[in-house]
Formats: sequence, structure tokens, C-alpha cells
Amino acid sequence: MSNEFSISPSQRETMHHFLNMGHGDILAVNGPPGTGKTTLLQSIVSTLWVTHAAEGGEPPIILAASTNNQAVTNVIDSFGQVTEKDAPYTDPSLIGRWIPGIKSYGLYLPRSLSPKEQTAYSKKYHITDTYEGQFPQQIEEAAKLEEKETFFLKKFNTYTKLNTQDLQVALEELHRRLLETLSEISKGIMLFEQMVQMKTRLEEKYGTFDLEQLTRELQHTLKQKNTGKGELLLILKEWSGSIPFWMKWLSWTSSIQTKMYLHNAAFFHERNIKIVEEHLGNHKRIEVEFQDRLRQIAVDIKGIEEQLQVVGEDRMLWNNLKVAWEQWHAVYPYLNIDLKNDTSLIEELDKTLRFNAFKLATHYWEARWLIEMKTKQPRQNKDYYSETAHLAKWRRYCKLTPCLVSTLHMTPNYFRTGKEPLFEAIDLLIIDEAGQVSPEVAAPTFSLAKKSVIVGDVLQIEPVWSITSSIDTANLCDCKVIDVMNGEAYEAVSDKGICASSGSVMRIAQRASRYQRYEEIRGMFLSEHRRCVSEIIQYCNELAYKGKLQPLRPSVKDFPLPHMGYAHIKGTPMLKTGSRCNPKEAQAIVEWIKANQNRLLAYYNEPRILKGEKPLTVRELFGIVTPFTAQKNELKRWLNNAGLGEITAGTVHALQGAERQIVIFSPVYSYNDNNFFFDKGESMLNVAVSRAKDSFLVFGNMKIFDQASLKPSGILAKFLFEKSENQLNVVKKER
Repeated sequence: MSNEFSISPSQRETMHHFLNMGHGDILAVNGPPGTGKTTLLQSIVSTLWVTHAAEGGEPPIILAASTNNQAVTNVIDSFGQVTEKDAPYTDPSLIGRWIPGIKSYGLYLPRSLSPKEQTAYSKKYHITDTYEGQFPQQIEEAAKLEEKETFFLKKFNTYTKLNTQDLQVALEELHRRLLETLSEISKGIMLFEQMVQMKTRLEEKYGTFDLEQLTRELQHTLKQKNTGKGELLLILKEWSGSIPFWMKWLSWTSSIQTKMYLHNAAFFHERNIKIVEEHLGNHKRIEVEFQDRLRQIAVDIKGIEEQLQVVGEDRMLWNNLKVAWEQWHAVYPYLNIDLKNDTSLIEELDKTLRFNAFKLATHYWEARWLIEMKTKQPRQNKDYYSETAHLAKWRRYCKLTPCLVSTLHMTPNYFRTGKEPLFEAIDLLIIDEAGQVSPEVAAPTFSLAKKSVIVGDVLQIEPVWSITSSIDTANLCDCKVIDVMNGEAYEAVSDKGICASSGSVMRIAQRASRYQRYEEIRGMFLSEHRRCVSEIIQYCNELAYKGKLQPLRPSVKDFPLPHMGYAHIKGTPMLKTGSRCNPKEAQAIVEWIKANQNRLLAYYNEPRILKGEKPLTVRELFGIVTPFTAQKNELKRWLNNAGLGEITAGTVHALQGAERQIVIFSPVYSYNDNNFFFDKGESMLNVAVSRAKDSFLVFGNMKIFDQASLKPSGILAKFLFEKSENQLNVVKKER
């Protein structure tokens, strides 16, 4: 969707497997933090949208869903923040939307909203509801359709330099240009692949792909061989004439043999020709030796001539291919392509021609929508709730917003006719943050889709299960899933990830996926990490991902904070409403932020302002994570009192799917505590640490972190205490 970056190798590998999915297939995509899950989702949606536009049929119905509003709004936000930058390879008039009032590629299907909520949501998103809809109702207002058509045609004529007032003409021209662009992409890829393959073949065959130089070298060698042959024949003739007839006739005598030996030795020495010494006294043997040499030269000449012919044929193929490639590349001189890099063309196409194809498809669907709206029949009550009418409505909406977004709780309410579900109405179901989704929550929505891509990470936040294992066991027994009601039988089912008390959609998808990147993890795996500096993400890599992540962000030079740092706070934890808090930790954190916010904002914003970029706010700079709700409330109290209420402070759920430049962790515990909540699994500290782009800081009693421990906090201790400069000096007085 964007022309700013290309997709990563593991995203491309995932796209390849996605495009080979069949009806009823599930593709699991393991997406660790910061590996571009959002970019992948956008690529999947845009690819389908372009493909369906090229085919000229109806747009696909694509729905992205998750279990909670936070995950869903992260998705809908991403479809409203697609980067379309001015670039030499994209006509500026192609950028943006050609129908006024459209600000996103996503349509949000929320729960029932109050009028106040509708107003608030509508400012940020395109929204609809289970009936007529907010955004669709506004955009489809008949009174303004003529105005929209005029706006569209003006944009179209600016782009194409045509002057038409006929939507059908515009539609056909956009479709023609889309097909032409896709054809050019295919042609470029085909030529590039042929170039790379032939270059490799030539290097393997000849040790080089510079066949012009190779031809010159072979021709030079051939010339030398022919010259050598001529010289040898002349010497043979001269030598033969230098020996009297009688000497040859009497060569059987020893005295003549001696004379001949001396004559021949002098003759060949003078001409710097080596002859086998035993042959020098026997002219017949010398003649045989000359003939052997001439035969070998003839063989060599024939071999070189044959090689020249083969090289000539290859050179012609290579030159023809090179000409075809250069002619194609000349049309797109902005493509920075390196034949030594097999992926360079693909990466360039993502930002150029493929983006152009996406924009052409976007405007093609806009034209289709306008034409449909002009011929749309007034609503007929008897048909309004029919399956045909519902599908037509969703496909009409999808002509403007290719991705529908909702929670898994709400989706079944939207895809039904009365009480009847619209089975397989959704062409593609995407479930995001699937590691948080309990199986029974997603099951109804699965029945509404033809196939699904499941994106998540079982090493981040787990589902909030609503029933206990004992109730789940009883239900399994009652439904004949297990024969006996005991722990062993339950565990056998639970291990498959399908239980409502312990399973997740991500675990189910992993088992159902036909592909896997690694033997121990079924499904695809996104490996390129671009969010955190390497010092931060290496902790997560060691803790959870066994070195499979590729850190691609380098350290920040002269950064004013340690990338992994800490402040020792001797606070006193206390119980409050069944939770824990540590007021001294909260106070220390807020006081430190207040004391350092100006210098840190200046550090980040001075270069941004010089570049004309929007400066960061305090909210975008800091995030605070704690294991306990009571500490979250304590932190918010201190933040509000300090005028810093905009800063997000909460449990890991508050920053799930988000990121901050600096994340502060408040552990709450004291040295006297044990069995820390954040050591029960990898997920809490994995999520907390991976939210930080530049610096992860722990404010708490550092004696609870034991470097000798193999628990998550022990591994964290190793990173925190690795350098003495990782300690922050924040103590004004003994806390």
C-alpha cells in the first residue's frame, strides 16, 4: 500500500505461501514484536485488491479481526496512516483518493455506539453499524453523487491528460493502465530472472559473464595457434630441406647418425625448438614428432573454434537479453537495480510499479463504485435482508475500503441475514494478535470465511480465559470429546491448543498450517526486527526466540541514556484492593521523567524540526509498564499531579501492539518477595522490553534481579548489569 519501503524477505516468503493458499486453508504467521505484521497485512490486502481489479470481477471481502478493541484499533489506525510520499516514479496526481471524504483504506465495524461515541469515532475512522451505516450512509448520499463524479473525473483527466466526462471511458482506461502496469512488472521480473540465471550459468560455464572479453581472449589464442602452426610448418620445411638426400638414405649407419644428430641439434637449438633428444639422430622420428605436434595444434584450433561458436551463441543470447533488459530498464531509470543482488528488482518494484498498480486499482474501484451508485436501485424492504443484498452491500463498501475491521465478538452480527449466518461470505479472514484470542471466541467467525491468515505470537500476551480448566474438562466430557473426566485426559486435549480454558487461535493455526519456517514452530516466521536497537531486542531474542530474530536497527550514536538501564529504588510494596503498588517507585519514575523530559524532547525534536517533521510529544516519548493494576493507578495519580497525564502507564496490555522511544518498567516487588509475577512465563517481560525503541529502563529494587537465575528476570539482569554506565543516578535522597 505504501511507496516508502519494500517488504522484508520473510514477509515476501509469507506472501508467496499466502498466494498459494486454497479454499479452507489456514496460514499461521508467527510475528514477534517489531517484525512488520502491519506491513504484511497491508501487503496481503493490497495484493488481493489489485488482483481482483485486474480480473475485472467484484472486490474481495477481506475482514481483519481480533479479540479486543485495542488490537482492532491498531489495525484500523494502520489503514488510515498509509504513507504515500511524492517520488519521481509516481505521478503526484495518482496519489490520494479521487472521491472526496475518504480518509482510510479500512472500514470499522464496531459494537453499538452511543451518539457521542459515533461522533468521536467518526473523526478518526470510517465506521458502519449493523444497519444502514455511518460512513457508507454519508458517502452514498445521492444528493452528492454528482459532485463526487465531477471530482473524480477532474482527478482522472489531470492524471491521464484526457478530457472525458464519461465514467465508463475512465474505468476502461484505468483498467487498461492497470493491466499494462502488471504486464510491465511481470516482464521486468521475467527479464531480471533470466539475466540473473544466465549470468550465473555463464559464470559457472566460463568463469565470467563478460563474453566480449572472453571472445577476444579466445580469438587471440586462436590466432596464436594458427601462427604457431604456420611457423612449425615453415620450420619443418626448412629442416627437411637442410638435410641432404644421401644423409637420409645412409641414416642407418652410425657415422651418418652422428652427423645427423649434430646437424639437427644445432638447427633446432638455433630456432629454440625442443626435440626429444633420442630423436635427433633419426629424421623419421623427428618427422613423426612434428606431425604429432601439428595434429595437436589442429585439435586445439578445432576446440577453440568450437568454443568460439558456443560462446558466440551465448553472447548473442546474452546481448539480446541485455538489450531487452536495458530497454525495459530505460523506461524506469529510477529503479536502483543490482544484478548481484537477486532481490534488488523485487524490492524496488514494491516501492514503484507495484505501488502504482495499487493506486490504479484504488481508482479503478472508485470508478466501479460511482458507476454502481448511479445504477443502484432504491432499497426494497423485502430484499433488504436477503443474502444477495447483504453480499452486494459489503462488496460495494469494499470498493472504497478494501479491509473491514471488527472484533471477533461483533463480526457474526454483521454477517448474517436475520438470524442466519452468511457462511463463507468473507473471502479472507485475517486474525491479528491471535496469541491473545481464545478458541471459542473466534470459532463463529471462522465459519463465515473461505480461508484465513492467522497472525500472532504465542510468546506475547496470552488470552484472558473466561472459564476454568475444571469446567472445561466437564464440558469436554459432556460433549464426548474425552471419555473420562480427569486431568490426564484434559491435558491431552489442552496440548493441542483447542481448549477454552488454556488454548489460543494461534496455537490452533500453527497445527493447521501446511507450511513451517522452522522445525519447532509450525507456520511462517517473520524474522527481521526493525523497532528496537539491537541491545534491547537481543534480550527478547535470547529470552523467547532462540536467536531467530534479525536485529536490523543499529545502536544510536551518543544516545543520552543507556539502551538497557536501571535505577535502584528502595521502595516499599504494599497491597491495595487485591493488587500491589509501590508509591516510592511511582514517585521516582515521575520525578525522573519531569526532570529529564525537556532535554530528551530536545534531543529527539531538534533534528526532526530541521527536517520539517512533526515533533514528538511526551506521550510518544515515554511509556510505563508495571505488572499490577494498583501500581498503574498509583503511577497515573503521580503523572496527573505532575501534569504528565498524557503518558501511557499500565500493564503490558496498555502497550500491546504499540511502541515508545523510552519504556520504564516498574517491578513493584522488594528484596523480601519471591515468585515474581513477571517470571511466570516469557510473555510479560518479552512484551514490556520490546515496546522500547531506544531505551528500556527499570526503576525498582534491583536486588530482586539475579544474574545467576535462568528466569526471565535473571536474563534481564544479565543485560541490565552488563555495563556500569547502565545505572542511572536518580537518587536525591535515600528512597
